[in-house]
Amino acid sequence: MVKQRRTVGHLTRDLAAAAAFAAASLSGVLPLWTIVPFLCALGLSLTGRHPLAHRRSWSVIAVLLIALALAMQTLRGLIEPSIAAVSFAVLVAAHRLAAEPAPDTNGQLLLASLLLIAGSASLSGELWFAGCLFLFSVFACLTLAFGVLERASDERPSRSTYRSVAGLVGLGLVGASLAAVAFFVLFPRLSWNSGGKRSNPGILGSVAGLSDRVRLGGSGDIKTSARVVAKIALTPDPKVASLQAYWVAKHLELFEGNEWRAIDTPVESGFDVLLAPENPTATSQQVELLSAYGARALIALSHPIRFSRGNAIGPTGASQVAFVREGGGEIRLASARAGASYRAWSTDAPYAAPDTVERERNLV
Repeated sequence: MVKQRRTVGHLTRDLAAAAAFAAASLSGVLPLWTIVPFLCALGLSLTGRHPLAHRRSWSVIAVLLIALALAMQTLRGLIEPSIAAVSFAVLVAAHRLAAEPAPDTNGQLLLASLLLIAGSASLSGELWFAGCLFLFSVFACLTLAFGVLERASDERPSRSTYRSVAGLVGLGLVGASLAAVAFFVLFPRLSWNSGGKRSNPGILGSVAGLSDRVRLGGSGDIKTSARVVAKIALTPDPKVASLQAYWVAKHLELFEGNEWRAIDTPVESGFDVLLAPENPTATSQQVELLSAYGARALIALSHPIRFSRGNAIGPTGASQVAFVREGGGEIRLASARAGASYRAWSTDAPYAAPDTVERERNLV
């Protein structure tokens, strides 16, 4: 294992890679077999150790074999393409961290980290992603600047020189950030509602949200999809690994030979829908539905008794939205929106259906 003298450029390079990895980790979908190698390579690199410094040939072959394995898993539908791409970027970054530091290696690590950041944007909806992106931008710019400084001098630059260069880079980053904000505010943004259009299932394989019908013989891509449909907070916190309960959304009642579909028979609508008497021990759920490509069905823990406090995201921002109760027990938004949030309450025990005709129809 080769141990080399660390420079400030090497440190900022490693920190940039760490920020990109943190952005990917926020999604919670990275496989463990990618997390462990990266953390090991990062820890060794921070201490100046690079185990792959003189093992370039076989290490590159190993990375290529892993890429081939990921491609085969993707083609067989065992892993989502976005997760496979981000996982491969993590392994490439780990490989570059463990390789001998050089200008080419540093550039390749920054490129892998940039690809990691880009891929993470499709997997993570967390606010902390913006912080990771900012840190990556800062450390990446410092790495490029310090790399030029360190290559231009045979001796290690002084601290005052590093501070001067860091100050100039900081001014450039502030100027670029202000220009980006001004561009966002002043540049006319045309609303063509392209993001709100339904995606073609034949291209993407599956969409987030629920359809009004389920066709037999589907590919089942939704089982392996990494797309986040909703974020839910339970009150009180059950503090268990598995809820042992279903998330109820729709009742598909009519079978037409090769597909099931729902019967739309609106019963009532309003901003507060009560399905059963209030229960002080009911579990409260704060639900945030992410972009669902036009789907309007709401979800809640099994045996829901109430839906309230609905807010939808539209072209003009957030606004209160009404609920519609269907005859089959489904609760949906009054109109399709890009995203919505609401509160639901559910009980542990089932309640009697108030409509005998509706109950008999569901038992057929």
